[in-house]
Amino acid sequence: MAITVQESGTKWVAGVRLRPTRQRLTLTKILVGDDKNRHVTDKNFYTFSSTSDEKVSRDNVIILLKRA
Repeated sequence: MAITVQESGTKWVAGVRLRPTRQRLTLTKILVGDDKNRHVTDKNFYTFSSTSDEKVSRDNVIILLKRA
């Protein structure tokens, strides 16, 4: 049985001891959803995430990247 992107994101967020909020799951889908490693800064990740349908705050981007 394959793990969905949603399940993978929830597991990843829980692994860094954060609550899996809607914004954080959106960010993890962008960051690790396709199983590719990325080097990102908070600025370019926030810019990239702003193109998604889900609105995300810059604070959540910074928190997620600090815990990653």
